[in-house]
Amino acid sequence: MPKKVYYKNKLIGSHEFPEIDFDLHECIGFSWETHDDYEELKDGVGYADAYPIEIDRMIKKLVELNSKGATHVEIEYPDHIGYLIDGRKISMMSKEDMQEYKKEKEAALEEYVEKRKEKLRKELEDLENGRKPKRT
Repeated sequence: MPKKVYYKNKLIGSHEFPEIDFDLHECIGFSWETHDDYEELKDGVGYADAYPIEIDRMIKKLVELNSKGATHVEIEYPDHIGYLIDGRKISMMSKEDMQEYKKEKEAALEEYVEKRKEKLRKELEDLENGRKPKRT
């Protein structure tokens, strides 16, 4: 029978790199005040559907998150030109952690079931007494 693997995924910190297009403009010496436009001569096509960010800037933030305990990073490229990153600590759960997790999960399920039963009992009582049940 297959066994399940349990691991922890803890958020260590988040950071946003907003409007990185302005960083690139500065890097290439472009300014809307003195120039009309710019044109990119791209050599090669990669896989990323995103915007370039200076490697050292990203590394600096990754090192900072790593020094706080992050082992992994999630990177999102949202609607605006920038990146959102979450530093996460991913680690295996001990047997004690797994037992505690299972107990908490079972307790939460039991609490949900009891609340649901109580709600259904109330609705049934309302129906039996000719009252329209309240929907919540």
